[in-house]
Amino acid sequence: MKESKPISTPMVSSLSIDKDESGSEVE
Repeated sequence: MKESKPISTPMVSSLSIDKDESGSEVE
């Protein structure tokens, strides 16, 4: 899963925003 760094970056960014909005699983 670490092989898709470029794909993981945008995906994590999208998830980060989605989670940040919900504030469910945000660190």
